[in-house]
Amino acid sequence: MKDEKLAYWIGVVHADGSIVKRRFKNRICLQTLVSLQVSPKSKEMLLKFKEISEEKLGRKVKIVKLKTRNILMYQIGISEFRDKFDELGLKEKYVIPNWILNKDSLLGSYLAGIIDGDGNIRIKRKKYPQCVIRITGSFSLSKLYKLIKRRLKWSMQFVKRQRESKLCGRKIKGK
Repeated sequence: MKDEKLAYWIGVVHADGSIVKRRFKNRICLQTLVSLQVSPKSKEMLLKFKEISEEKLGRKVKIVKLKTRNILMYQIGISEFRDKFDELGLKEKYVIPNWILNKDSLLGSYLAGIIDGDGNIRIKRKKYPQCVIRITGSFSLSKLYKLIKRRLKWSMQFVKRQRESKLCGRKIKGK
């Protein structure tokens, strides 16, 4: 089960997903879900995530378009896989499992998931082109920064940005 596809899947969960535990009204037990909500421009990434989920977890779940917003949502129950997830090192969000850290190809797949979820790749300067990868996140990226710098030896900058904007009369603050 520990392969490039699963490493990518974990990267997407860390970037755009969430692991949710919820209790139903009439039940005592908790249900654990992996939830992913993206805009339609990320549909290709969501389809890839769905395909890997079906292959690794053996479940077919539909992608739903939310009526209230222009958002695509994918949720899959993982309660019976909780022990397997603990074994794979997926107890806490944003903690990269050791089996990914120890192999460069798995680390690359994990980063591809992070970039697909919370990043972009662009070419800077026409005269002397430079490929720039930008990763943004609402969580601390300092561990990821140190890991990339140490393992891949890439030249990098770590920039903290804070912005306030307005959308439909609402103030939105971001870091």
